[in-house]
Amino acid sequence: MAAAACGQVGNDNVTGRITDENGRPVAGVRVSDGREIVTTDARGRYRMLSDKSSGMVFVITPSGYSAPCRDGLTPSFYSALTEPADRTEKHDFQLESVGQSRYTALFVTDVHLTNEAPKDDIRYYTDSIAPFLRNTAERFSADGPVYCFNLGDLSHDLYWYRNGHTVADACNVLKNTGFPAPLYSIPGNHDNDPAVTTDNTDFDAGHLFRKSFGPEYYSLDIGGDHYLMLDDVIYVNTPGQGKKTEGVKGARDYYGGFTRAEMDFIRKDLEYVPSSSRVFVCVHCPILKGSNGTYFKDEAQVDTLNSLLSRFSYSRIFAGHAHKWAFVESSRFKGMTNYTFTALSGSMWTTAPDKLLGTHGEAAGLMAMRSSADTVVYQCVSPRDPESSMRIYDMNEVHSYYRGNPHVREYFSAHPGWGCDYGGPGFRNKVYVNCWTVVPGFRLRAFECGKELEVKMVSDEDPLHFVNYFFPKVAGPFYSDGQKYHSCSHMYSVQAGSPDADIRIILEDTSGIPVRDTVFRRPAAFNPVLQMPSVH
Repeated sequence: MAAAACGQVGNDNVTGRITDENGRPVAGVRVSDGREIVTTDARGRYRMLSDKSSGMVFVITPSGYSAPCRDGLTPSFYSALTEPADRTEKHDFQLESVGQSRYTALFVTDVHLTNEAPKDDIRYYTDSIAPFLRNTAERFSADGPVYCFNLGDLSHDLYWYRNGHTVADACNVLKNTGFPAPLYSIPGNHDNDPAVTTDNTDFDAGHLFRKSFGPEYYSLDIGGDHYLMLDDVIYVNTPGQGKKTEGVKGARDYYGGFTRAEMDFIRKDLEYVPSSSRVFVCVHCPILKGSNGTYFKDEAQVDTLNSLLSRFSYSRIFAGHAHKWAFVESSRFKGMTNYTFTALSGSMWTTAPDKLLGTHGEAAGLMAMRSSADTVVYQCVSPRDPESSMRIYDMNEVHSYYRGNPHVREYFSAHPGWGCDYGGPGFRNKVYVNCWTVVPGFRLRAFECGKELEVKMVSDEDPLHFVNYFFPKVAGPFYSDGQKYHSCSHMYSVQAGSPDADIRIILEDTSGIPVRDTVFRRPAAFNPVLQMPSVH
């Protein structure tokens, strides 16, 4: 571990004291401005010489403590630096002691509140999602404290000025609907101000995020686990280019990576973390692309991060952005594992009538991670599907629907190649399993009348997602994400021997223990309620 560091008295411009709920000093607590890291002395005092360029000072909350929430939402672990660098300012913090031998982390991402009328997202969030979040947090609270992590894109920059709904307004929606747990947030690419095009756009465009949620990158400890909350979006917003709407001055473009200051902070921060700690790196954009690639512009940063994480026996990268479940282990960056979580908004509230579908047809929702000293258990939780792990299709019935529905036939006639036409040949007696919880090492098995069947991975799109997204999109004023076909990264095909025998589906974990064991009764009708728009 790095040695404790305190600035020299007389040369410090940021000072303060950290106490517990009884006013007693808390020693050994790390404090940072995103550049430097110092620790509190026996009296709970810290001193720092800061260039104040980040505009923030924050506490790296230690295990066994939490920061009380401000406005019932964001923990008060940070404070804005308001004085020039040549003036000293004082910022005290209070922590509350809490038992964390067992706790639950809820990972929420890509809520995309826009106040766009056809989406009706604010009402839908208020009436459906907010109660779901409250019920979920209450359920897990029986097993220890609950913390929530927002992995970015709470808002959508394209609509900030057109609808008067910025990331600050989205933050207020969470407050006004009673968010159920302390919320630690990082920005997504859509949480930047699209009206900002300066010499320092990446930092300046984050002004409303920082005002609403605090620093754009920081860290904290919970129950012996270490969380790195990082901003991996370099917001460019090239002036004069891109899709335009009111207030948008640039292309809203960006690329994946860390600033030099953030990279330095990561190095310094991890020096303090024991090798025995589990480390969770939370970002908005996924870092890994397949088993060999990366989404980062500067691949050397991934090499550095991989090297830093190699010291720890257990580390994971958690990301959002893609609106789908994806689990990637890297053969190039040895030891790195990237979990990408689906959006709470599904396809940005655009699928109809089943809004809560991810881009690969998975049940949209959140990831719950239950942590104790020796175990970490992951669980997908969704308001539309309590099982939240798989959807099974009788492809004989899907084929009949695609062949017999006149709207589907009209669609493929007008838009060939814009989807997977399950009305064609090749699907007789097949069963498709969209299983979005197959993490690396898991195994999906299928049995018919006691005989094990071969399970093949395919990339065909989810038929329910097609019916609820692309089909209405072409017919009416729904929203496109720029893709005409969503190949699914977690779709499996099973060739059955008959059209009506039951199929047993078993999902096994890395130890061969069943995670889910279900019997799929056939024939199973595929008859989704198709809600065609009334306005053309």
